Amino acid sequence: MKKYKLSLSKRNILIVCFSFIFAVFLSLIPWDFFRAAEYVDRSNYVNYIDLYPNKIQWFDFSGFLLKILYEWGWHYFLNFMNINLGLNSGAILFLVSMFFLTVSFVLIAVQKKFYTL
Repeated sequence: MKKYKLSLSKRNILIVCFSFIFAVFLSLIPWDFFRAAEYVDRSNYVNYIDLYPNKIQWFDFSGFLLKILYEWGWHYFLNFMNINLGLNSGAILFLVSMFFLTVSFVLIAVQKKFYTL
């Protein structure tokens, strides 16, 4: 397994910042306007976050396998973001998209040796 040495050089900080800015830019694009059909999964999550009670509050996650199969961690995260932080579905989905795009850009850059961490 390859080990990466973490160094905070100006170039690395610049590339991570560029990845973050690029992720924010891509997350702000209203992709559903460029599609002929509706994003069903996204609209389901918007309704689920904004209209319905969270699954944590009504589903019995008693077993380990049930927690994995029915995505207990994801529902706990959504509940935390919605109830504790007061974020709506648009903000939550934007932050999730932005986070995963940023991490993906950094990982691709490391794997393709655009820069070294």
